[in-house]
Amino acid sequence: MLGVTRTNLSNQFQDGHRLLDLHRVAVTPLPGSPARTLEQLRIHLPDRDHQEDQI
Repeated sequence: MLGVTRTNLSNQFQDGHRLLDLHRVAVTPLPGSPARTLEQLRIHLPDRDHQEDQI
């Protein structure tokens, strides 16, 4: 994400948060500590291959 500042990210986050509030969409965080690496994110996310089997 070259050229993206903390201010840009903060503004986008706040805009998204306002839109979710406007449409009354509740987002619950995943349990545990926040993922800070790609590997940690993969551990937190459900396995997509097994989700298709349940449909």
